Amino acid sequence: MQDAGEAILIANLQGKIIEANYKATEILGYQREELVQMHTNQIHPPEAQQKLITEILETAKKGKKFIPNILALRKDGNWVWVNIIYKIIQLDRDEKLYQVILQDITPYVIAEAALRDSEERFRAIFEQSVLGIFLATLSGKIFRINQAFTDILGYSDADLSNFNFVDIIELEQRQAYDINLQSIIAGKILNFATENRLIHQNGRFIWSSLTVSLIKIYEEKKYLIGLIENISQRKQIELDLKKSEERWQLALRGNNDGIWDCNLQTNECFYSARCQEILGYTETDIFHHLDDWKSRIHPDDINLVTESIYVGDIIIC
Repeated sequence: MQDAGEAILIANLQGKIIEANYKATEILGYQREELVQMHTNQIHPPEAQQKLITEILETAKKGKKFIPNILALRKDGNWVWVNIIYKIIQLDRDEKLYQVILQDITPYVIAEAALRDSEERFRAIFEQSVLGIFLATLSGKIFRINQAFTDILGYSDADLSNFNFVDIIELEQRQAYDINLQSIIAGKILNFATENRLIHQNGRFIWSSLTVSLIKIYEEKKYLIGLIENISQRKQIELDLKKSEERWQLALRGNNDGIWDCNLQTNECFYSARCQEILGYTETDIFHHLDDWKSRIHPDDINLVTESIYVGDIIIC
């Protein structure tokens, strides 16, 4: 008994402890001499005592002798969670005793509580995030989405029940997504971020910033988590700017006038090819600073031109 790897207490049927091994003293923090002077109700809180009595009676009826998740009080005032395994020992002189084995499960209870707390925080973030979030199996099959995902792409949980995420990526971009996904599963990368056109539930395309990561629990690969941000507005602005720039370049090439432009914050100047030609310079010769441009103005006109620039007047030469 003393060399057993589990904590063992021997008590009479009234609950008075008459023997304890070393492991029991280690878990409960008492010396053996102290434990053998105690009653079992001294190591359980009042609310646990009633539960313990009830559990013993119920498990005895069922022929079982295992009681999980019972609080025990250590000498230092701290509580430990234990599983209790008990049996009745029949002695030669018809005396009966309880043999009680205590299994310290405190680390597991704490870990489970931390996991529940973590899950609650994750659930709050998941549901309240402005980013679309989806959870998927390692093969990519979606099994959970948040409200923001529905707001961005229009799908409900029912709509996606038979979908793999790759199914809602524009066809031309699917191969690149699959390559990145396989790299994550193979452990080559931790996550990847791309910009994709995703297929809305109504069939139109939505530009999105997509980030996919692998979730591990106790180092075991469990599932994928993806974050989606709707960047359609930004993409439209970029497209409009590109079109504007193309029209500007077309105007420069088709206009026979020399065009000059100046950034009044940085004093950087731009000269169209025709402007450089009129002034007799090449791209490599010309200086792109306002002071250089001023040096080319006739002294009689410099004050008028400078004042006109900084008050925003249009100068026609």
